[in-house]
Amino acid sequence: IYCDHNATFVTPFKLCDETSQCNDERDESNELCGVKNINKTDSWCTHFRTKNPVPLHSFTRCPNLKNPPVITSGNTERYCEDIKIELSNCSHPDVIGGICKINGYWSTIYEFGICDDRYPICDDGIDDLCVRQPCYVHKHFMCDDNQDCGNGVDESHETCIRMEEKTCE
Repeated sequence: IYCDHNATFVTPFKLCDETSQCNDERDESNELCGVKNINKTDSWCTHFRTKNPVPLHSFTRCPNLKNPPVITSGNTERYCEDIKIELSNCSHPDVIGGICKINGYWSTIYEFGICDDRYPICDDGIDDLCVRQPCYVHKHFMCDDNQDCGNGVDESHETCIRMEEKTCE
């Protein structure tokens, strides 16, 4: 959200963390962070830092940021304690990295959540089937005639070279 007459941007990871970044404290407001409306049918999670229940918003799930978050166990750049909640059910199409089953249900997954085997998201592990050097590319984006890595390694990888073109008869 923006505060202080749009001069300050507060990333989703710093919302509802009990430390206001806005002079008017809108990033910690009851309207945004309040738990009075949270019930069993509402979307909520346990805040990563405060351990309090906080509501989920479209901008706290898979946030559409120019600089992706660094997701590590000790990092405070998270909103939800359960990383699967934060990295799934993305509503913004520009940040969807794939679709898979999570806890038995189909869901979209955050593009910055794939290729990180420390935090498995998908039930079948497909989110971690990636080429890791020199850049991270999911297997579904390899060998598709579109260079996702600056040097084109995702198109010249040995997997692509071994591919055979077959047609159905």
